[in-house]
Amino acid sequence: HTRNVKIYENDHMHEIYTNSHPKENLPHLVMLHGFGGTALTYIRTFEHLKEHYQIHALDTYGVGLSSMETILDFTHEQAKHYFVDAIEEWRKAVGIKNFTLVGHSFGGYIAALYC
Repeated sequence: HTRNVKIYENDHMHEIYTNSHPKENLPHLVMLHGFGGTALTYIRTFEHLKEHYQIHALDTYGVGLSSMETILDFTHEQAKHYFVDAIEEWRKAVGIKNFTLVGHSFGGYIAALYC
């Protein structure tokens, strides 16, 4: 499944996700791609992981099918918040309280900043 989740007034994050089995309360696994990638980076892992997790592969804010901020002149600190704050807004919008966050390359950096 795919959807665009509204995170700010005029912005969204694109997500590829699996539904959990209705009778199971599976933990959430959120996956962030690396630089130059998209949520599709993880699509081949879904089949192996969907029995154990509710999977959410995100197009990082500003990448893929997610909205892109028009301001491109960031300080390093502003750039960190640009990505991390968007993940937090996504989390609140979809109503997830707890999840495991994994990332590859740049996605791993963002995941470490989020924690």
